[in-house]
Amino acid sequence: MQLVPLAQAGERQQAQSRVPLSFECHRARWTGHDLGRQEIECAACHALHWREELPKQKRRDPEEATFESGCKHGRVVIERMRPLPEPLNALMSGLDPEGRSLREHFRQWNSLFAFSSMLYHMDNRTCEIGGTFQLFQIHCALYDRQGPLRPAGGLGDAWYSQVYLYDPADAARKRSGRALNLDANLIDSLTIMLQEFNPLIQLYLTANERLAEIRGAEAKYHLILNPQLSLVLERGADR
Repeated sequence: MQLVPLAQAGERQQAQSRVPLSFECHRARWTGHDLGRQEIECAACHALHWREELPKQKRRDPEEATFESGCKHGRVVIERMRPLPEPLNALMSGLDPEGRSLREHFRQWNSLFAFSSMLYHMDNRTCEIGGTFQLFQIHCALYDRQGPLRPAGGLGDAWYSQVYLYDPADAARKRSGRALNLDANLIDSLTIMLQEFNPLIQLYLTANERLAEIRGAEAKYHLILNPQLSLVLERGADR
C-alpha cells in the first residue's frame, strides 16, 4: 500500500476536478471518422461522391447511380465554367511575381473592384471555443450596401459600383490612389478587362443613361435594380 501525502493528494484531486468528466470518460472510445475516397461518379453530372452518399439501395451496385446533392438526379444542369479572360486567367495560375502578388493580396484586390460593400451588426462577444479561434458573428442579417447610382461629388467621391460609370482610365487612377501597395499597371489592365467582359457594368451604364434621359422630367420616378438584375422604372414614386 502506497501512502500519498495529504497535500499532494489534495492537489491531484483539485487538478482532476478541472477536467470535465464527460471529456475524460469517453476519450478512450474516440475513433477516427474516414469516409474513404471520393470515387463514385454521378452518372448524370459526373461529379465525384463518397460511397456513403449513395442511396441505400445503390450501395452494393453503384453503377449508373445519380445523386440528390449536386444535380438532383440529373434534373439540374449547370453550365460548365468558362475560361477566365486574360490577364486574369494567367494571373490566377502563373508563378510570376504579378500572379503571386495578386493571389497573396486577393481579398484587397477583390474589394478594390467590388460593386458593393457589406452592412452588418457585429457581435463582439468572446467565443467560448478559445482565444486562438474567433468566430465571425453578426446579429440579424447580412446586407449588400450600395449608395446612389451617381456620387454627389463626381469621381472624387465615387465608391464601388459608382467608379464603373467613369472612363476606364480615370477609374483605374481612382483605384490606384486607394491601393498604393498594388501594381498600378495591373489595376489598369484588370479595369479594362472588366469593362469588356463584365455584363453588370453595362447594366449600370444603362441605368445611368436612363436616369439622364428622365432627369429633366417633372414626374417623380424610381429606378429599381431587381433581384433578377433587370431595370424597372416606377413612375409616380418618390426617388
